[in-house]
Amino acid sequence: MEKSFRKKGFIEMGVMYQFLLSIVLVFVSANVFAAFDCVGTVTKVLIHANGDVVTEMSWNPETNMTVCSLKQELNNVDVTTCALWSGLLLSAKERGKATLVFNYSANTDDCADVSSSELNYIGESNAKASRRRR
Repeated sequence: MEKSFRKKGFIEMGVMYQFLLSIVLVFVSANVFAAFDCVGTVTKVLIHANGDVVTEMSWNPETNMTVCSLKQELNNVDVTTCALWSGLLLSAKERGKATLVFNYSANTDDCADVSSSELNYIGESNAKASRRRR
């Protein structure tokens, strides 16, 4: 009888360790996709006839990125947000020296490797062009 009690206790402890290990793994895996900022200047803004807002940023020259669409939801960005973002992009481009923050959730350390589907927000910054991990 004592042997079965120990076995039951061992099994319960194993379940508890498995539970604790799964909690730790959730926090570790969440950190892999931590948000980071790409800060730079807008070098190009295009608004296509189909409504796509395309930009080129200083951290990724010669590469156009479709940020959103003014006609339909694209990459989880609705039309209203896209209109605000396009105004912000055009204003930053016009001012020339304004820097913008593009915040991404991506499994990469290089701003040149991110895609618009990983974009969380766009905002103005006083920081110099760089990449910052959050």
